[in-house]
Amino acid sequence: MTVLFLKTATENDENLIKIGLSDGSSLSLKPCYLNDYCENPASWEEGREISSLEERTLRFAAACYRAERAGMRLVSRAEQTSTGLARKLERRGYDSDCVSAVISRFLDLDLVNNGRYAERWLRSRLARRGGKVPSPRRLSADLANRGIERDTAASSLKETLDIETEWALLQRFIAQNFPDGDSEGFSLRGRLKFEGFSSSVLRRWFED
Repeated sequence: MTVLFLKTATENDENLIKIGLSDGSSLSLKPCYLNDYCENPASWEEGREISSLEERTLRFAAACYRAERAGMRLVSRAEQTSTGLARKLERRGYDSDCVSAVISRFLDLDLVNNGRYAERWLRSRLARRGGKVPSPRRLSADLANRGIERDTAASSLKETLDIETEWALLQRFIAQNFPDGDSEGFSLRGRLKFEGFSSSVLRRWFED
């Protein structure tokens, strides 16, 4: 396999390389997706022979670039989680290894940030009125369903549920679920503790 043409360009302050191969294919890629099996081809000359390993590496980097472009469209529309974005890209037919490389890069560039997503989602959910009032336990479970790691979810809940926000949530939760103080055979305090409310807000509720 030989290189028929090679062009370099800049995209968002990053190098972009376009390579034409003797089999008629044309590849666009970023050097960041190349691995140790292939040097940066920016300095290659037309007519250069490439090995089968170099060819596979170039094609992998080109596939990563295509997945990256799809990922950029998704993150430009809305905040994404790493797990959620990976699932969306794989559903669109992108190879899992390429998706992993793209997600890793997006995390490094802070284009995807699970903690940021979690805090924004929590604030949006807590501001919602109508429907079932969530408990901290329910919020944590919902974050897990969105692919947020347990430690990240716990940290985001702690950051978002300051004492007054949690107090307001507790009042709404009790009013909706236990208007008569009935917790179906359990102590109300024990049930609320099970639902993830902190000792400080429970102490405030029952002492007041």
